[in-house]
Amino acid sequence: CQGMAPVVHGLEADYAGRIDFRYLDIDDADTQPFKAALGYQGQPHFFLLDAEGRVVQQWRGSVAASELVTAFDRLLAGSS
Repeated sequence: CQGMAPVVHGLEADYAGRIDFRYLDIDDADTQPFKAALGYQGQPHFFLLDAEGRVVQQWRGSVAASELVTAFDRLLAGSS
């Protein structure tokens, strides 16, 4: 979703070195197995995974940056 791109890219810069951001394009067949494993349903669909690759939280549709920041900080603090 183009409307979320500036928010996500800004957060990616803010959390560089602490959270890895990966982008899954719904039309990219190369990422299909990963999308299927996550239950990816379309754009925008955001997943927050822990260090072991488990989904901690997910959002469908647009989401406020503050909500993502809260979830990121909670995960980084060790309390998902």
